[in-house]
Amino acid sequence: MIKDAALELFQTHGYDRTTTKQIAHAAGVAEGTIFHVAPTKEGLLVVVLEERLREIAAPRIASMPKRGIAAQLQYFCEPLFDFFAIDPALSRALFKGMMFYSDPVAKARRDAHITDFLRVLVALFEGAKARGELAHRADPRICAHNVFAIYVDAITAFVTADEPDRTALGTSFQERIGSLLRGSLDRAHDPRR
Repeated sequence: MIKDAALELFQTHGYDRTTTKQIAHAAGVAEGTIFHVAPTKEGLLVVVLEERLREIAAPRIASMPKRGIAAQLQYFCEPLFDFFAIDPALSRALFKGMMFYSDPVAKARRDAHITDFLRVLVALFEGAKARGELAHRADPRICAHNVFAIYVDAITAFVTADEPDRTALGTSFQERIGSLLRGSLDRAHDPRR
């Protein structure tokens, strides 16, 4: 109830213009009750949107195609990019709250989000290595961390742009992933060979 009201107000009025008093009123609770979810408005934003990101990612993880690693990464990330593109200003507030958190709930959510995201990426790269797509020397954990860095950088550039371009976000991610993978591919699967 509180989370739904918060999300609705954040989307309708924007993060900065939404107050905890408005959220409480919309949820039909006392203002102090909101702080049972998170100790600050920023923490509440992180809780609400991070849960939404998990809801988006879960079916993609469950239905991951058994195909090339580049296609799998694109399949996993595209709906997350769509989420950020719906409201770049709200996504910018989320990134700020996750990267420069001011309360322990936001930090805990960020840490769990990163851990789980990396777990998915490592599993994808381990699968790619088992299928012979990655060079023997490639470390799935390092590949996963590099992809995560590309993902964060691409979204940061998108949400901070004067005019965010969803197509450019996907293209930028895809090009940089391609470049990373060219250095990690098994020579037998290297299209330049």
